[in-house]
Amino acid sequence: MPLDPSLARAVDWFRSQPRMEERFAAAIRHSFDDVLDGQRTGRYSLAELSPVEKTYIGTRVEIRIETGFGLQRGRRMDYLVDGQEVDAKWSIRSGGWMIPTEAVGELCLCMTADDRRSTFSVGIVRADETNLRTGANKDKKRQFNT
Repeated sequence: MPLDPSLARAVDWFRSQPRMEERFAAAIRHSFDDVLDGQRTGRYSLAELSPVEKTYIGTRVEIRIETGFGLQRGRRMDYLVDGQEVDAKWSIRSGGWMIPTEAVGELCLCMTADDRRSTFSVGIVRADETNLRTGANKDKKRQFNT
């Protein structure tokens, strides 16, 4: 596969960040806690959240990553990472990232976590036609090939 210089720049930028893993972990953990709000709601498990609340976790993760890494907003996508447009993608399950039509061909920062196992995954991929499924949901969003 040919080298993707924009992808390499974005990956290298994140790798160069001090305490990168700790910062991602904190952003995700705080996003869970923001939405669960256990002291007020008495809920401490993601399974207790409504579908809307689970979706909101992705919004919280996006905002916390932006502030936690001092990222600028992109012109077309969510972030500018070392001058590269990058779209934030969150899924409560690995592989569940939904790619809208405007993100096809773009870099995507794909994030997921398993709260019960205290694990998370983060990666950057270019969402192009070769790695996206042909079928789409009603909003024309597509998923990555597995």
